[in-house]
Amino acid sequence: MEERDPNGERSRWRKCSEITNYAIAREMADVKVDGQTITLSLPVQVPELTLRLRDVMATGVMVDGKPLTQALTRAAFEDGTFFRDDDVTLVAFTPDGQNVTVEVS
Repeated sequence: MEERDPNGERSRWRKCSEITNYAIAREMADVKVDGQTITLSLPVQVPELTLRLRDVMATGVMVDGKPLTQALTRAAFEDGTFFRDDDVTLVAFTPDGQNVTVEVS
């Protein structure tokens, strides 16, 4: 991993059980988009959930009414932040419940 990602900007070490939980959460999630609002139904919740928003240049992101901090570098991207990379915005947060609302501005 160090050879492909020497600065640790694109990869995080995860246990096999964590990877399995993320895969199950992704398959079971229900996602609805209405304009700049994304509504998630998450029967399986995982910490540090990451959304990839394509063709979005977000200037701000709120999850359940709480603003996230913009990470200025990929290395600074972590739980509770969003990061813009060209026309992709990454959003990372730990859900507080089964139903989550993400608002993008």
